[in-house]
Amino acid sequence: MRPAPPRRHARPVASFLFIALAVAYLTDPSSLIHAQGDLPPEVENGIKAHFVYTAAKFVEWPQWAFAGSEAPIIFGVLGSGGFLEALIQQTAGKKLLGRPVVVKGFDRLEEIGPCHVLYVASLDGDRLGQLFGRLRKWSVLTVGEMDRFGEAGGALNLHLQEGMVRFDINLEAARRSGLLISSKLAVLGHVVRDGRQRPPAQRVRSSGR
Repeated sequence: MRPAPPRRHARPVASFLFIALAVAYLTDPSSLIHAQGDLPPEVENGIKAHFVYTAAKFVEWPQWAFAGSEAPIIFGVLGSGGFLEALIQQTAGKKLLGRPVVVKGFDRLEEIGPCHVLYVASLDGDRLGQLFGRLRKWSVLTVGEMDRFGEAGGALNLHLQEGMVRFDINLEAARRSGLLISSKLAVLGHVVRDGRQRPPAQRVRSSGR
């Protein structure tokens, strides 16, 4: 007879992931009880940067999105507001999905180059259509923090409530970009749909160069 497999302590996946995404950044979890307005900007950016890095672990990109097996995963930041520095600090010396991490900052929409994750810290809402049109040739997880970013076609839209990251998630937008988002992440977000369709990602092997 085969020995019975060892018993594992059950732990709700959603609870574990929520803690990982929203709490692990701070060394003192009790500080998360403060309202968003009480948090210094560098702390807010740190929480968001930790969320973006951790959330990307639950995203699957198509193979063609990378130039090779050892090509880096590229995080882009449009309109920093301090977030670029926080993300650089968060990802320093780390790998993601077995790949090295590269962080690039873009001051203007027209400067955006190939990337796998794009965090939109600031952009005129009227230009979101231009943004998504520019990104359609790459497979990009778009993350924002503005009103109706998800409904406009962004994959994740973040907002802080009492120091905790909450987010809207547009699964259709992610699929159109060739991305597969794990249900472990999706179950934690508020699902939204967009009113505008954009073309699916084209097969361009340029992100890893």
